[in-house]
Amino acid sequence: MALDGIVLHYMVGELKEKLIGSQILKINQPEKEELNIILRQNRQQYRLLLSADAGMPRLYLTDEAKENPATPSAYVMLLRKYLQNGKIIDITQAGTERIIQFHISHYNEMGDLSEKRLIIEIMGRHSNIILIDEHDKILESIKRIGANISSVREVYPGKSYVLPPAQNKISPLDINSFDNFTQILAKADGHSLLDKVMKSLTGVSPLLADWLCQAAGYDGSLLFETLTDADLNNIYQKLRQLNTEITGQTGRPYIIINADGQYRDFHTCLCLRPNGNFQESESLSALLDTFYVTKSKQTRLHQRSADLRKLLQNLTERCAKKLDLQEQQLKDTKNMDKFQIKGELLMAYQYQLPEKAEKVTVFNYYTDKEQELTLDPAKTVQENAKLCFEKYNKKKRTQIAVSQQLEKTKLEMAHLESIAYAVESAENFEDFQAIRKELQDAGYIKKSGIKLIHGKKMPKKQKNIGLPPYHYVSDEGFHFYVGRNNEQNEELALRFANNNDWWFHVKGIPGSHVIVKLTGTELSDRGFEQAAALAAYYSKGREHKKVEVDYTKVKELNKPNGSPLGYVIYHQNYSMVISPGLEGLTRID
Repeated sequence: MALDGIVLHYMVGELKEKLIGSQILKINQPEKEELNIILRQNRQQYRLLLSADAGMPRLYLTDEAKENPATPSAYVMLLRKYLQNGKIIDITQAGTERIIQFHISHYNEMGDLSEKRLIIEIMGRHSNIILIDEHDKILESIKRIGANISSVREVYPGKSYVLPPAQNKISPLDINSFDNFTQILAKADGHSLLDKVMKSLTGVSPLLADWLCQAAGYDGSLLFETLTDADLNNIYQKLRQLNTEITGQTGRPYIIINADGQYRDFHTCLCLRPNGNFQESESLSALLDTFYVTKSKQTRLHQRSADLRKLLQNLTERCAKKLDLQEQQLKDTKNMDKFQIKGELLMAYQYQLPEKAEKVTVFNYYTDKEQELTLDPAKTVQENAKLCFEKYNKKKRTQIAVSQQLEKTKLEMAHLESIAYAVESAENFEDFQAIRKELQDAGYIKKSGIKLIHGKKMPKKQKNIGLPPYHYVSDEGFHFYVGRNNEQNEELALRFANNNDWWFHVKGIPGSHVIVKLTGTELSDRGFEQAAALAAYYSKGREHKKVEVDYTKVKELNKPNGSPLGYVIYHQNYSMVISPGLEGLTRID
């Protein structure tokens, strides 16, 4: 995450504008390492979120009201004692360090005006929220750090608050000359350019350090000692642009979006920003709220799906081994014709050959050449011929059986891959419930709620769980429906769609079925391209530049008996190669 000192510099400016002079109405602790502080300013209420969570430490204004514990913690009770009804008189940041201090005035027990400071340190697993008094004495912290944990810096009630140990870094805002810049880089640890920048400047994240190098035209992995003064000056000029933007507060918050539409990172820097897909926002708090809520949801979804992904990995590996074994068995039957030919030749020349022999030579009328045949000398020619026919028939039976098994195994593998794709693309917990139900129905997971009645297993009836399919409307007014999982794919293709509606699916890789519902109007050329791009987007080929998509009328679809859920075949279709995307489409939730 890029919640670095530069982003926090902008956050301090935004919070100052809204919260200076605001009164603290309520302090809650909805999570173990998170505070929600409700404030009022000019009849406007704000909710300030402070989190020292090791995975996602953060602070911003939010609209989300979380449920609080029935019994407040001792830490919250202490904060309420000192800070409730107090006023925020200042918000400060030491240079571009990731340490923000809220200066709060309040009346103490004697009725005298006093000042406390609530400090949030955003430093990964060392993040903390600390309350100190006017004499810099620690009153309490959300994480206590005793001498048994750290001999360098204790964070404990009664101890004096000191800043985290200096790392021989300097704020980029304090660099005032090219010589100053080169001296600082030269002293820093590391060998690559990126290491030097990271270990020289405070508040600069790996993301921003890499951008600084790229903006100047250099790869961060370059050895620092190979750079000339001219090279370093190019980097210095880009740093000056960044400083001008920071001091002038001309940056704008934006989220960086991956090719698959997932949130990757965020920042406020514009002068170094490379080309790509971004989502901008006027408010940094609103942007961070959107980003962290989405990332938190994605993290929870990933954790909730861990058992499904592990199960599918095991099932897929087992299926792949079975597939390899069957393919090898089928390969071993490819030489069966030689046994049939050998038997036929022996029977054709049986009266011209010795009754028993180790080797015989005959004329092969299939190849018009003489051929030497090896025999079992303990058996007669007729017995050797019979043995050849038996081997041929056995291999033929094996070929037929294994071919059928191989087709079933390939279908099973395709089914498992389609379920794995559905797990990776799931957006809600309800999607996982539907996928779990599909695995249960397929026999991969034991059904819950099973009771024994008269010695027989009676599965408990399950309600059809899940959300409706994705629904998109094009800029031309056409309606597109996308299946979230195999059950919806089958429902869309075989029951929801009419015969003259269009069906789209990527060729040869897992993906969703896309149905274009027609209402008397023919689908336009642009509509065909949008539907194909949508099918490519909702497939495992989303990150590819081009994907081949098959499409046909729904009436051409057929579901073979006994085939997996969501599996259809077709004999007449069209194809196009398209880039995945959602251009001109609006999703209707």
